[in-house]
Amino acid sequence: LRGLALTMEGQFEEADQRMRAARALMPDSRELAWMMAAVYLAHGRTDEGLRYARECQIEPAVPRMLAMLGEALACAGQRDEARQILGRVKEMAARDYVDPWLFCRQHMALGESEQALHFLDKSFEERSTLALFAPIDPLLKPLRTDPRFLEIIGRLQLPAHPLSLVAKS
Repeated sequence: LRGLALTMEGQFEEADQRMRAARALMPDSRELAWMMAAVYLAHGRTDEGLRYARECQIEPAVPRMLAMLGEALACAGQRDEARQILGRVKEMAARDYVDPWLFCRQHMALGESEQALHFLDKSFEERSTLALFAPIDPLLKPLRTDPRFLEIIGRLQLPAHPLSLVAKS
């Protein structure tokens, strides 16, 4: 998790080092592959992000893992396949709970700001813990000047200078 927190704080090189070290210890971890996909996509290293997004897939499909693949495909410009994945995740949501945060990120990766804002708002209404990353999530950076984004984030009532996500050693 430290690698993901470092990524959210923009410390990509340290995040990369920590993720690679963890991967050496746990080469078959699907959870770690999911985190690495998120880190590399945030780095703009789309090919690596897509590779790890593919590695974290399991059967039966898990919404969070599948959504990461959709996000990675969208970032890689494979929009048709990304939309197919989005459709699969929406089908899963019709049967079981799926965190709206996943849809926010998938739509953002597809460049669909309106839908991303809708699902961001919904994720706050449903008290998604993942939505707490919204103010610092690199993928949502294009939304940060949108008044609707600022209104949604304003509901968090965070301090003007939030504490670091990463414990100082």
